[in-house]
Amino acid sequence: MLIRPSKVNLPNLLTCSRFILSILFTFLLFFERGRWSGAALLVFVLAALTDYWDGVIAREKGEITSFGRLMDPIADKMLTLSAFVAFAVMNLVPVWAVILILIRDVAITAFRLRLPREAVAVGARSSGKNKTILQIAYILAVLFYLVIRDTAYWNPAWADGVSRSVHWGMMVIVVMTLWSGAHYIYLNRANLR
Repeated sequence: MLIRPSKVNLPNLLTCSRFILSILFTFLLFFERGRWSGAALLVFVLAALTDYWDGVIAREKGEITSFGRLMDPIADKMLTLSAFVAFAVMNLVPVWAVILILIRDVAITAFRLRLPREAVAVGARSSGKNKTILQIAYILAVLFYLVIRDTAYWNPAWADGVSRSVHWGMMVIVVMTLWSGAHYIYLNRANLR
C-alpha cells in the first residue's frame, strides 16, 4: 500500500471534521439539559459516516497519507470517548469503565507512535475497526434511548431493564476494547525490536 506525503485532501478534511463534530455532539447532548439529544444523535451519525467515507475515498483515490493514518484513529477515539464521558457524567455507565477505555486508547496511540515509520502496523484493520464499529453501535443505541426517553412513547416501566442493558452493554464494550488493544500490541510486538 502506497502512503503519500501528508496533504490537504477530502479524506483528511473528513477526518478533521470529526474533531469538530465530536465537540458539537457533546455540546448538544448537554445543551438545555438534554433537550437537544435528537440533534446530538444526528451529529453523531454524521461523524460516524465521516469515519466510513474518509477511508473509502482514501483507498479508492489512492489518497492514503501519513497524516490520515495517524489522525483517523485519534479522531475515532475522540468521537467515542466524548460519548462515553458524557454517558458517565449522566450516570448511565460507570466512570471506571470509561477510565479503562481511555487508558487503553492512550496506550495504543503511544504504542503506534513508537513504531518505526517504515513499519506496517498489523491488525489495525480487523481488531481496531471491529472495536470501533461495536462502540459506535452501542453509542447509537444509548443515544436512541435518550431520545425516546423524552417522548410520549417512553414507558417508565422500561427504565430498569434499559438501565441494566446499558450497563452490561458497557461491560461488553470494555472487554472488547481491552482485548483489541492487547491483540494489536501482540501482533505488532516484532516492529518494536
